[in-house]
Amino acid sequence: MHQRGLLLFALPLCACAAKAELPAAPPTTSPTATPPTAALVEPAGSPTSPLVGTSLPMLTGTTEPHRRATMAARVGGVVAKVHVREGDRVRAGQALVALDGEDFALRVAQATAGLDGAKAAYDATALEWERIKKLRADKAVPESQADLLNAKYEGAKAQLAAAEAMAAMARKAARDAVLTAPFAGLVTRRFVNEGEFATAMPPTMLVTLEETDPLDLRISLPATEMQRVAVGDRVEIRFAGRDDKLTASIARLVTAMDARTRTFAAIVELPNASHALWSGMFAEVRLLPADQGQPKAQAAAEPQP
Repeated sequence: MHQRGLLLFALPLCACAAKAELPAAPPTTSPTATPPTAALVEPAGSPTSPLVGTSLPMLTGTTEPHRRATMAARVGGVVAKVHVREGDRVRAGQALVALDGEDFALRVAQATAGLDGAKAAYDATALEWERIKKLRADKAVPESQADLLNAKYEGAKAQLAAAEAMAAMARKAARDAVLTAPFAGLVTRRFVNEGEFATAMPPTMLVTLEETDPLDLRISLPATEMQRVAVGDRVEIRFAGRDDKLTASIARLVTAMDARTRTFAAIVELPNASHALWSGMFAEVRLLPADQGQPKAQAAAEPQP
């Protein structure tokens, strides 16, 4: 009976010892999400970036004349002949509008006659002044007479200069009576017809002329993209309603913000000898990667990886 009691007492002790020898279970933790890692995004156009402009959005642009001139009358007169109409293409120096030249011819004749008279008066006074100077050296004439003749000589010289200026102005007015094209281009507006009177002040507008070869494409650039674009970057251009694509380079950057659109501008000059493009055309523009859109000679010179 005594042994059975000892056995029952020992069993709990063994169980406790076995429980104490069991290895501790690893603490359980609730699963957590892996912390996010920040990816380094290289800006387009950086030396290590494989593509230039891949992060840029599709840009838009509109074609406009390379040069535009609205020409006014430089002298007043009746319009005698308008040589062009809207839509005509003209060469540099071609006559556009001619005013009645009769009045200008009469002014030239009048100025020329005045110039001839001034030359005759000057020659006579100069000859007399040369004789008086010799007599003055010999003290054969009074000083007062010599002084008076000297003043007459200087006055004749001034009148000759004034007559020459008047004649030059008359000839210039006659030339200005014919308006010529300052550059080759397209006549887009005609403001006068034959028989109308054109004034120089206030100026009467006569003709608007636009140069379309080359033709400028003005691309709108948001302020956030301005730092990513540089002169010489290649672009791919697609015009609305046309299936073909053009490739060109940015020629100029306008770093002044447009107050209305809050955008900057990049200018692309497009050769347009065939006049297949017109001003006012809408275009979608995409910046090309550095290895696309380059001239063949330049691309061949670049080392291949």
